[in-house]
Amino acid sequence: MSAEQRLHASTVSIDVPNGHPVGAGFVAAPDLVCTAAHVITKLLARRSAEPGVGTQIEVRFRATGTTATAVVEVWQPAREADIAVLRLQAPVPEGVRPVRLVDEPDAWGHHCRMFGFPEHHPDGVWAVGTMHGRQGSGWLQIDDDRNAGFWATQGFSGGPVWDDDRQAVTGMIVATEALAGRRTAYAQPASALLAVAPGLAGWAEPPGRWDDSPFRGLEPFREQDAPLYFGRAAEAAELAETVWREPFTVLNGASGTGKSSLLSAGVLPRLRARPAVIVGLRVAAGASAESVLTRALAQAFDLPDATPSEIAAELRAGRVGDLVVRALDQASAQRLVIVVDQLEELVGHEPAQATELFTLLRALWGSTRTVRVIVTLRSDFLDQAAALSGLGSAWTHAITYLAPLTGDALREAVEGPLAAAGRTARAAARGPHPRRRRCDRGRPADGGVPAGAPVAVRARRRAHP
Repeated sequence: MSAEQRLHASTVSIDVPNGHPVGAGFVAAPDLVCTAAHVITKLLARRSAEPGVGTQIEVRFRATGTTATAVVEVWQPAREADIAVLRLQAPVPEGVRPVRLVDEPDAWGHHCRMFGFPEHHPDGVWAVGTMHGRQGSGWLQIDDDRNAGFWATQGFSGGPVWDDDRQAVTGMIVATEALAGRRTAYAQPASALLAVAPGLAGWAEPPGRWDDSPFRGLEPFREQDAPLYFGRAAEAAELAETVWREPFTVLNGASGTGKSSLLSAGVLPRLRARPAVIVGLRVAAGASAESVLTRALAQAFDLPDATPSEIAAELRAGRVGDLVVRALDQASAQRLVIVVDQLEELVGHEPAQATELFTLLRALWGSTRTVRVIVTLRSDFLDQAAALSGLGSAWTHAITYLAPLTGDALREAVEGPLAAAGRTARAAARGPHPRRRRCDRGRPADGGVPAGAPVAVRARRRAHP
C-alpha cells in the first residue's frame, strides 16, 4: 500500500453532531484510536461535558464514511501531554486498518505528510512538511517552506504525521503556529504515545530495532546505502552511461521493481564520481514547480548572483545555461543531473504542475549540453506523463524499462547485504523458507515486487529478535 492508502485506511475524523470535524485521529492498533486531548475537549465543550477516562464519543472512519463508538481509555489533558487514546467498542469495518507507529529518535530533515480537516474542508486535505527535530517541550517541530498549498492548521490536531523516510507514523499533531506567515506545526513523537498507552506497543516498531540491519526492508535504498546495494550492477552501470549521454531519461517499471533504489544507490554514486552535480526535486501537492526547481538550483549552484528569482528570470529568458556552466566550473564537475523520483505523484495529483515542470526542464537541458534529467515513473502513468511532457516521439526514445529481479541477481540482492555485514542467509533466516524456494526458481513475486523483498525483511527480523 502507498502512504496515501495507508493513511486513508487509518485516519478518523472527530465530528460535532451533524456538523464539521473538530479534529482528526488515527487507528494505531486494531481497537485503539489516538487523537489529541484538546480535540475531545473542544468536542465536549459543545455538550457542556467534562472529558476524561470513560468519556464516550463517536469517530468517523475516513475509509468507509461510517461511525463507531469509542471510549477514552488514556487521558492526558492539553496542559500535560495532550494525548487521548480511545478504545473502539466494536471491530473496525472492512477497509479500515491500523497504521504502523515508529519511535524515530532522529527525524531531522525527514519529509512528512499530514491529513486533517480544516474549516470548509470536511472531507479533509493534505499538508506536507519537513521535520526539524524536537524543541524544548519534546514536541517534533515540522516546517513548510512553500508559499502555497494547505498547511497543518486547526482541524489537523490529533492526526498522524507520516514520515516518508521511515514509511510509518512517527508522531501526532498537537499544535500549530498562530502567527501570520509561519507555517510551523508541532507533534507529539510516537515515543510519547507509547509511554502512556502500553496497548500500542505490540503494533509499534521500537527505536533503533533495525539500525544495524543491512536491509532497508520495504523502504528504498538511498545513496548512502550503495555499499549494501546488490543485484543491479549491470543495470546501474548501463543506466549511468545513458544518463551521462542523453539529455532526458525515463526509468520506467511496475510498482515495487526497485526504480528508486536503482537510481539512488546504483546510478547516482556512479554519476557523482565522474563527477556530476546532483539536484533532487520533489514537487509536493500545492507547490509551484518553478519555485521548487529554482530553489534547488540556487542551493546547488552556490553562486552569489544565483538566487531563485534570478534563476527563474534566466530560465524564462533562455539564458540559464551560462549560470549552469559557471556553477559546474566552480564545482569542477562535468554534468548537472536533475533527478525527479516518483514522478507519478505529480502526474497523478498535479498535472498542471507536471506540465510546468516538463516545460522548465526542457528549457534547462536545452540551454546547455551539460544538463541531464532523469525521472522515475510507474508503468501505469506512462501515457499520462507522455501527454504532459510535450516531447512527442522523443518521449518514447527516452524510456529505459526496469524488469523485476530474478534468478542469480535476486539471490545476490538478498545475500549480498548479509555478506557485507558479515552474516549469512542461513544464519539470518534459519530453516526451510517457502519464499526462498520461489527465489531459487527465479520467479518475481506477484505484482512486480521482487520475491527477495519478503526474504530480506524476514531475514532481517530473525537476525534481530
